[in-house]
Order: sequence, then structure tokens, then C-alpha cells
Amino acid sequence: LRLGILLLPWKGCCTRLLQGVEYWEIAANKGHAEAQFELASCYYIGQGVDRSYSKAVKYYELSAQQGHVDAQAMLGNCHAKGIGVNQ
Repeated sequence: LRLGILLLPWKGCCTRLLQGVEYWEIAANKGHAEAQFELASCYYIGQGVDRSYSKAVKYYELSAQQGHVDAQAMLGNCHAKGIGVNQ
């Protein structure tokens, strides 16, 4: 996860951004709540990946189920606005 954060510069090269997302995806798929939240946020805003609200909601749900408060808030926001969820 830390490697993912280090490879996601806010100013810098796109290749490093993609590498950071890849590391978050690995950690997220292994059940790491913070990585799930960060990956969901990338999908939500389309940073380093194609925007996908359904994938964002998927990873927010996984993270929220582990008690990640920010993921719970974002998931609630998605449901309230009907973003990435079935109406």
C-alpha cells in the first residue's frame, strides 16, 4: 500500500500513477481496507483508470464492511445520489 502511495505523485508522470493504481489493486484484492478505499476513489474520479462508478461502489462496499469510515461515507453518498448503484 505504501508503495502505491509513493508511486502516485500529484505532479509527475502518468506511468507512475498507473503503477500506483496497480499496487492498490493488488492490496485491495487481498482485502486491505485502505487500498480498497483508495482504489474505489480512483475509479470514482477516473484517476489512473477509466471512470467506473460501479467498480467504485464495489470497492467502497468492501472497504466499508471492514469499518473504513471514509468508505462508509462515500458509499452512503453514492446510494443517496444513485451513483453506481441500482435504483
